[in-house]
Amino acid sequence: MDIHGKTRSKTWTQLAQTSDVGATNVVTKEAVDWKAGEKIIITVHNFDHRMSEERTITSVATANGKTTLNFAEPLLNKHIAKDIQISGQWTQHIAVEVGLLTRNVKIQGAADSEAFEYGCHVMMHSPGDDSTVARIAYAEFYRCGQAAKMGRYPIHFHMIGRVTKSYVKGNAIHHSYNRAITMHGIHYLRVIENVAYHIAGHTYFMEDGIETKN
Repeated sequence: MDIHGKTRSKTWTQLAQTSDVGATNVVTKEAVDWKAGEKIIITVHNFDHRMSEERTITSVATANGKTTLNFAEPLLNKHIAKDIQISGQWTQHIAVEVGLLTRNVKIQGAADSEAFEYGCHVMMHSPGDDSTVARIAYAEFYRCGQAAKMGRYPIHFHMIGRVTKSYVKGNAIHHSYNRAITMHGIHYLRVIENVAYHIAGHTYFMEDGIETKN
């Protein structure tokens, strides 16, 4: 199975500077190829995930290796990028992440799936090393997974053994009702540069604990 969206230069990065409450833009520490009309998630520097904020980009400006992402709705929370002093002994740099949620290939649950927490799922299963090959890159998985249903996850590799020919790269998995990427009884899977946000349960899940070299 091959699912390939448009390759993106960066799927996530960090803020270059703090964005205060009321700001209508963020500046990324690296240049990105994100476009107006695409959605982003700005994370938090504390443990309250509810302070993360989704925004739709209205315009973009790149200069000096950084990108300014503008949006219409002001930020409700402060998102930090700065050096802090810890116990007066050492300095730690803290910068929250900003991730791209939009992809040009989109796999999604039905419009009413949220009411039942019952979305779509993609499952790879065929016992025997490399007997199933799945290359999934730069796609968006939205309203996927099924709450309290075992084995029903947005992206699920199940009891194949070695999967050296497969990869899950650069995808966005968000608003999932049951995990994001599940690795069950598999080895050598490459899971790279994905963005997972608003996930119920374990986000990256190695199910039996015997999975190696992933």
